[in-house]
Amino acid sequence: MVRTALSGLVFRKLLALRAADLAAASLTSGALQNMIVSDTRRLEEAITYAHFAWHAVPELAVIFALATVSAGLPALAGAGVILGLVQLSRVIAAAVGRRRREAIRATDVRVRLTKEVLTAARAVKLNGWVPPLAARLAACRAAEAKPLRAAAQLRASSSVLRDIPSVAASLAVFGTIAAVNHGKLNPEHVFTVLALYNAVIRIAAIAPMGLQSLAESQSGMQRLAELMLLPRGASPAALDGSEADAAEGEPGDTSAVRLVGSYAWTHDSMESEAERAAAVTVSINPLAAEEAEAPPAEAAEAPPAEAAEGESTGGWLHDLDVSIQPGSLTAIVGPVGCGKSSLLLAMLNELHPVQPQPGGGGRGRLTPRRALRGRVAYSPQESWVLNATLRENVLLRRPLDPGRYAEVLDAAALRPDLDQLPAGDETEVGERGVTLSGGQRARLSLARAAYSAADVYLFDDPLAAVDASTAAHLVHNLLRGPLLAGSTRLLVTHASQWLPLCDAVIVMAHGRVAYHGPPAALLAPGRAPAAAAAVLRRSLDEPAVVEAAVDGASGKAGKVKVEEKAHTLVQAEKTGEGEVTWETYRAYYLAAGGLPTLALVLAAYLLQALASLATYLWLAWWSDNSWGLGVSTNIAVFAGLTAASTLMSVARARGLTAAMLRAASSLHDRVLERVLRAPVSFFDATPVGRILNRFGKDQEVLDSELPTALQACGELFAGALASFAVVVRSSAPAGTSLQH
Repeated sequence: MVRTALSGLVFRKLLALRAADLAAASLTSGALQNMIVSDTRRLEEAITYAHFAWHAVPELAVIFALATVSAGLPALAGAGVILGLVQLSRVIAAAVGRRRREAIRATDVRVRLTKEVLTAARAVKLNGWVPPLAARLAACRAAEAKPLRAAAQLRASSSVLRDIPSVAASLAVFGTIAAVNHGKLNPEHVFTVLALYNAVIRIAAIAPMGLQSLAESQSGMQRLAELMLLPRGASPAALDGSEADAAEGEPGDTSAVRLVGSYAWTHDSMESEAERAAAVTVSINPLAAEEAEAPPAEAAEAPPAEAAEGESTGGWLHDLDVSIQPGSLTAIVGPVGCGKSSLLLAMLNELHPVQPQPGGGGRGRLTPRRALRGRVAYSPQESWVLNATLRENVLLRRPLDPGRYAEVLDAAALRPDLDQLPAGDETEVGERGVTLSGGQRARLSLARAAYSAADVYLFDDPLAAVDASTAAHLVHNLLRGPLLAGSTRLLVTHASQWLPLCDAVIVMAHGRVAYHGPPAALLAPGRAPAAAAAVLRRSLDEPAVVEAAVDGASGKAGKVKVEEKAHTLVQAEKTGEGEVTWETYRAYYLAAGGLPTLALVLAAYLLQALASLATYLWLAWWSDNSWGLGVSTNIAVFAGLTAASTLMSVARARGLTAAMLRAASSLHDRVLERVLRAPVSFFDATPVGRILNRFGKDQEVLDSELPTALQACGELFAGALASFAVVVRSSAPAGTSLQH
């Protein structure tokens, strides 16, 4: 439940963020993947295991009190040892947390690069880029494995603290008692204190889990907090209604779209722009004076900065005052990087509004205001396509209106494509529309926007992905057709031949509106900036294209072809059910190092169990004085057995952890090689998210969860064997048992 709630919270926050904030926060796909998969899980574990840490305090207090009642003040020596080990556990947990944060940053890089390779798998394979990209991914994995290995080894070393508190505390208590009582131990005191301190084993086993879960969750909490503290943009419901946006408009303003002020992608661009304000102002003034001599009667103009054509805006839109009349078709033109797409995003409240400063200061002169009246549909420059059927992509969960649906398909020139698809509009288009061409994806995005029956349409250069005849069909049947009649349409385009068919033209230059008015006004000499007039003059060089477009613009809506046969591109994910097969165990066993590694780990477990058993037996012999040794000898032997048990605990934990990490890296490399060598059809039929789960969530299980679980299982099994051996030895037949 906790993970589900946190994941939902992350998704809702991402939907509410401005595009500018998302870009400025450097939230890569790899970071978001780890945030949802890894950070939420660690927070859930922290909520579960954190109680083990504080609950250990009263339990230890009760144990120390009972031990003191039984053995007197020497029991406090054991308490001091245990408290020292607890402090050591805290230090190790903090070190594990630091290594985990390093590993998370490396994992973000690896997952992001993996997603980029998988997303462009077709281009990667067709261009022969598999070897160099595989080498880069291997290098990312190596960089990730280093802090992972350090954290895992620290965690393994801390597991020793689950084994030694009992014997270490017993050594301190019994050594103190022997020194006070001249080397004699009372069996009643010995086994009472031993039983009490054996209870510390359980506490020492779970308390570090709480401390480590808290330490490891800190990075996740910090990342989630940074995301949640980002300023909210428009709510997800803002595009469906106009109450909030209309409230920003001026009284009596009937514009369908109004945008006033300056807007920036990042706060850094605001500061850098302020530093360049003086230079920009000087370059603008001559043009401003020239335009003031002959202002056009029906056009609103803002002079562009003097700079080379195509220069980037630097992330700024300057002093805008744009008003779009209802029911009009407005074209937005200008060189590459002048701010056309940013203008649409500013209308959608995806950029930062820049508040003016007293005296100018280079941060804009107009107070930002934004108004969008009615429902809004946006078709981005890079078409967003669902991994679903073509019909589901157009409807986008809206009810099916057969009449409008058929009209949309005809207007978007999708009907010829339906005749070619194996199941008509029920054909699955694959991940990101991989089975469609760029022009088909653009027309699919247009069809989705048109079917929404919005009041305002924002089209970001959809004509660039289609040929001339298709562009003509889209202009006359969709953009200027009866389907969108009466709605307000803004079209970003580089196809200047269509400007005479628009009601108004906005010319962008260097983040400013160089011209806004009817196309005809651009033709009058001296009434518009030279750069703006040249845009329309270039469009008049292609009259044949316009005439051909008008002649071929007719078309009638027909019936939608729907095949009866099912078409499934994406196959259902296959998951194993039942018990884990022996083949899986064998693959993991071989990846971990095979028989030599297994033999060494089992030997370490056996030796540790024998050393632990020997410490208990030696206490029994010491309390009975079976060997007649002096106090110093008894203490030395007991201390040696305790040290041997500790060293074997460290050896078995680190050996097992090293083997598990070797297996995790080996399996990662094998899976990566298989995926990169898979045919292109595999990527068409397999969603990227499904593959990323293997390299994200499942790899996290191999790296962190499985080594911890196997180590705990082995320790419990070895401890159970040692306890069983003690019981068997103590219950031996008369004549062989210890005389208490």
